[in-house]
Amino acid sequence: MKDGLVTLFLFTQSDLKTMFFPVILFAATSSSHPPGPFSVYLHLLQFCISNQLIGEAEDLLNKPWRPIVAGRISRPKARLLRWALAVACLFLSVLLTIGIWMSNELGFDAHWFTKNVTNALGYYSFQAGACAIVGTHGVLGDSITEAILRGALIVLTTIHAQDFQDVPGDRIQGRKTLPIVAPMASRISMILLLMWSMWLGAISQTAVARIFLISAAIVVGGRFMLFRTVPADRLSYILYNVWLSSA
Repeated sequence: MKDGLVTLFLFTQSDLKTMFFPVILFAATSSSHPPGPFSVYLHLLQFCISNQLIGEAEDLLNKPWRPIVAGRISRPKARLLRWALAVACLFLSVLLTIGIWMSNELGFDAHWFTKNVTNALGYYSFQAGACAIVGTHGVLGDSITEAILRGALIVLTTIHAQDFQDVPGDRIQGRKTLPIVAPMASRISMILLLMWSMWLGAISQTAVARIFLISAAIVVGGRFMLFRTVPADRLSYILYNVWLSSA
């Protein structure tokens, strides 16, 4: 039992900071009721298993501790679990299940544009689903919908921050992520963090939020420009997720 839970955790470990915690935090601050973490985690687990089934060569280089390449679970069992989760998640979200299929099995994550688009759609689906679960009769208010759309646009324009650390493995997979296609331009594009922060700061109600967002954007964007090793990019991405969770 314990070993199985550890295996499930390892499937999602890299994406907890990117998707699970930001989504739960957003849902919690958008409602007076507790969010539905089980539903969010179930969808995230489905995505991670699907993604890792088609990315073994990359994981051997970048993330050798993941369950499939580490030998904690066989490919047939992982595939069976992936589709069992798809059936379960289908009852929770048809849109998100289709999006996961497009991103992984159809190869939309092989090109930077379609990868960013599917990431943004996934972010929107996760956020909307979590907020609907905790909302009134599953209905999202205008202000919450606007905030979710804003978050999806932020993800669409900045989520390639996750790809800098994975360049070696992505090259092996033949992916055309933005850091591979445009190494310098992709790093310069991290100035978008500052632009988003200035706009969010302008509509923020508190000076503390404005100062934090802008300061964090300068630090994170500056790190991506100045420090370009894989370990440095890994830390920069962690800091990016702190910024994203606050945006």
